[in-house]
Amino acid sequence: MNMNDKSAGCLTHDSSYYESKIKSNLTSNELSGFKYPLTASSIIVPALKEHKCPERRISFNMDGGPYKLLIFKAIIASYNYSFFDEFAAPTIKTIFSGVAHFFVEWLNDADIKNPYMVLKEYELYRFDKLNNHGGSSAIIKVRTILFHAIYRSNELKAVIDTEQLQYLHEIYKTKAVPNSNKKQISIASYFGQLDWLRDDNLGVGNQLYETIASPKITIRSLRATASVLIMELYEAKLALKSFFMACGFSRHDFELTGPLKHPVYSKRAFTGNAIYYLLLKYHRKTVQDPKLRKALILVLLSNVSNKENFLKVLPALESEIELHKIFFSNKGKLGLSFLGKCFSISEASNTLFELGKLSLLCQTGNTFPISNIENLMFAWLMASLVVQPSDISKLNNNSFRYLKVGSRVTHLECEYFKGRANSIHQTNTLSTKSVTGKAVYCYISQHSDGYLVDLSFNNGRMSHGLNSIMGVLSELLSIDFIREATKNAHLNSGNVPIVIPEVLIKLVQNIIRSRSEYDVSTSKVAEERVKPVVNKNLFTLQAIKNSAVHAFSDPYTLHYLINRNSHTNKTEKLSYLNEDNEEWLNASGRITRNVMIDLINNVFNLSLDEINDDGAESNKAYFNSEFLGVTDCISTKSQEMLMRLKVVTQQEKGKISEVGVLSLPNKNQSDDFPYLYVLDSPITVFKMKNYLYEFELNYKKLLCVNPDFLYKTALPTVEWISYVLSIFTKSSVIEGNKMFKEMKVNNVSISVFHSI
Repeated sequence: MNMNDKSAGCLTHDSSYYESKIKSNLTSNELSGFKYPLTASSIIVPALKEHKCPERRISFNMDGGPYKLLIFKAIIASYNYSFFDEFAAPTIKTIFSGVAHFFVEWLNDADIKNPYMVLKEYELYRFDKLNNHGGSSAIIKVRTILFHAIYRSNELKAVIDTEQLQYLHEIYKTKAVPNSNKKQISIASYFGQLDWLRDDNLGVGNQLYETIASPKITIRSLRATASVLIMELYEAKLALKSFFMACGFSRHDFELTGPLKHPVYSKRAFTGNAIYYLLLKYHRKTVQDPKLRKALILVLLSNVSNKENFLKVLPALESEIELHKIFFSNKGKLGLSFLGKCFSISEASNTLFELGKLSLLCQTGNTFPISNIENLMFAWLMASLVVQPSDISKLNNNSFRYLKVGSRVTHLECEYFKGRANSIHQTNTLSTKSVTGKAVYCYISQHSDGYLVDLSFNNGRMSHGLNSIMGVLSELLSIDFIREATKNAHLNSGNVPIVIPEVLIKLVQNIIRSRSEYDVSTSKVAEERVKPVVNKNLFTLQAIKNSAVHAFSDPYTLHYLINRNSHTNKTEKLSYLNEDNEEWLNASGRITRNVMIDLINNVFNLSLDEINDDGAESNKAYFNSEFLGVTDCISTKSQEMLMRLKVVTQQEKGKISEVGVLSLPNKNQSDDFPYLYVLDSPITVFKMKNYLYEFELNYKKLLCVNPDFLYKTALPTVEWISYVLSIFTKSSVIEGNKMFKEMKVNNVSISVFHSI
């Protein structure tokens, strides 16, 4: 081909490429339209097919007066920002499309007596129209639209004056009526609707059912369950990968290629054929690994069509003779009819170890395929650590920090950006010795890059089939070796009742009974007048997160000095420490620590008179020694801080207050500072260097979280350390720097500022 031919070929390719692009654009869901001038009398809001929002035409009554025209300009400015600004959040398009037309239609015809009460009048109108008094206010989303126009769009500010902008700001500040019908969703409230679980035959029994009311028990049980499943599936993947490498399996052994005359039947038969040869290799292996046997049980569960067929093929793991009995027909060949009925289509589900996953396990490397079950279990663990559900799918490897001793990870914690609060949030630190910490680290280590969680599948739909998440989850929890591991995990988690696995199994078992129309008169259930009602979906990640907050809600206890929740203490007090958290309310909510302290100070007195002489003396001595110990500790800390402030203020005499103010009682009196002794050694240099390093990393967080500590303690300490390091011996500084550098090379961190 000459140069002209090559050029022609490229042009032909390019033209077809651009033609296909044009066609795809015509049929795509991309927005069409353009920015409107703020004086437009109508706008067309494009359809949002992915959110099922139709195209809307919004017309404005231009004869409504100056205040209405100003609000209309704000609506148009908000539209232009929401749909055409590259920095606008994708969700605000949906808000605008679903709300703006209702508000404009009402405003066109409304007779506004007080222009500053326009949103209040609209709120009352929507309450009356929807008969929703006490429910969610309609002006919440209208305020969102105005917010984007006033504070995000520069277009509106350029065409209106200061007074008009101030008016829009005032109506934006209109407060919505609180939603008195809103209820907080938790695991306890979810199962509280399923009273039939009290039944000994249908459910888990009254005693186990009542434990669901305790958020601490349910969260511990949920963590133990999710952790066990992650660990067991990881062990199975390791065993299968080792087995495939030893027996020479390749990815092509699990991939069906070529044209198919009967696609469904052929795919099922191919799945059964692949499973047969997999089991045959297992039986001809000289040494049979118990972990491999467990893994093959999970492989069978993942590739059969239903539970009956799973129980039918399970004995094939016993011996090669049993394998041939089950898989071979009377003619001594693989029974294709049996395979076509017993096994499922390989790509029909992504729950566990379908053929696609087995194909990926044949590849070399340290990454492993992640199933939907593992995705869901990890999401459960993150929600139980009070990670905001909307942020769970955004977590990646960089969202976790590790503490290593040598090459071994001993602790880890999640640090992520919380979108709603627009701030960085840290979870509680997990030890890898705990079952939860071990499971989280195990899951993270299976990913090389990208997001850790994919929740695009329907993870909560209640179904009993083995092609569904809940169906497979129920069968997993019923397998003997997983039940035993779950039991041990609950025992190690504080000997909590095995509540979550049991209720999940019962939920799935009663799905058919709850949705089928059976003869009540002949049913055994009819005698007790109990019919199970199963929700269409399982409890959500938000319910887990709320239950986790309930499990640790007690801001008055002394040992919870750091708030690890993804919200402020004020939010917890208003939204969590209420009637929804019954356990906390009964335990400490009725008489708080403040009331108890008031009773101690103003009602009760320390009296040892009623004790005999010997007992009184010993108790007084013990009390006095404890009191003196506390005062000595306070005095020591105060003297230490004064010594640091001495360096900062560069004063030799006098008394320095905690804010660094020098004061002398009179001119004739002079108080020398007491001495502060510091050991000149490499370990002291190491500790000081680490303090300076941690200060560099966290001083901005300290400024936001604890500014008093930053100005009164951290900054003086930093200046004092800088001075002390300058007078240390050279050998100590060199050795201390060396120790500090070794610590950073090994990725070891020593936290200093615990107030953040």
